Amino acid sequence: MLDYDEHGLGQHGVGDRPFDLGVFMQGDVWRDEDGWTYFLDDLAPDDRLALAGWLRRHSRHFYLQAVRHELAVMLHAASATAQSQATAAVPDIVFLSADEWLAQTALFVALSS
Repeated sequence: MLDYDEHGLGQHGVGDRPFDLGVFMQGDVWRDEDGWTYFLDDLAPDDRLALAGWLRRHSRHFYLQAVRHELAVMLHAASATAQSQATAAVPDIVFLSADEWLAQTALFVALSS
């Protein structure tokens, strides 16, 4: 699992509130911006739909933060191995739309099941 905080890039909320993007990498819990954790299996169907809708409305924001992280990891790896940054492989995420990215995250897959 990628550590979104490794490069200080994982805490970007909607607006100015901090948000852990690592929550998208798993499908067991939802962690809100206040740090409260909710098990997805315990959420009522209406709450799951509301959360999925909120994620869709903000998918572009979270997607851009995830792209930023992936590019930072790529550049860090390129510089650490003395590769030319111009020849470093571009992360697959940049070829996805925000909606495509959200739909394939473990969190959204779990919410949709």
